[in-house]
Amino acid sequence: MDVLEAIRTRRSARKWLPKAVPDEVVEQILDAGRWAPSAGNFQPWAFIVIQSPETKERIQKVAEESKNLSRIWAPYFREGRSRGYIVDLRHVPLGIAIFADPRHAPPHTGGEMGHIIGASLAAMNMWLAAHALGLGACYWSHMMPDKMKVIVGMPHHWDFIGLLGIGYVDGDGSPDGYNTADPKYWERRPMDQVAFYEWFRCQKGEEPPAEKVTLLKEYLDL
Repeated sequence: MDVLEAIRTRRSARKWLPKAVPDEVVEQILDAGRWAPSAGNFQPWAFIVIQSPETKERIQKVAEESKNLSRIWAPYFREGRSRGYIVDLRHVPLGIAIFADPRHAPPHTGGEMGHIIGASLAAMNMWLAAHALGLGACYWSHMMPDKMKVIVGMPHHWDFIGLLGIGYVDGDGSPDGYNTADPKYWERRPMDQVAFYEWFRCQKGEEPPAEKVTLLKEYLDL
């Protein structure tokens, strides 16, 4: 599987077979994360492998509490709605919790986000690696960060980036009672709504608005 195929065919799997992920495969996935790019090559990440039932039980409690909080604000997270399911993380064969150290954010303009961006790129590397190796994965980030930190012993100053759940997919990977394999679930916005040339909302061949370009020159000498 080449990179472009992996990108196009990757999906979020939320149901797995009760089959352990071999150690050598875990190492390959972690190594893919290790090779992610980061500003200044600061490599601001830490990956915590989660396989024990006790840790999974603790994480499941945090996931349920976090989802119930979200249900107060967002109706589509409520039971029976499009995102109403709570995946039972106790049944995820392999978890990788991803954290980022703000002390390794580069001292650039806007650099305070550098560690988060780097760790997020590492998460995507691991997800694509898992897919290429024949596994399915899902990524959860809306979980109470301080509780996620204490569950795995992370120092307080680290940022929780997300939890990547990985395993061999059961069926189409849909959680019970939902059909997340429906192609409509994975529709993408048309290219002309997300990609532009030289200026926001300019299509190929169009010129940026002259009055805005003039203001750039007048006030910023750009």
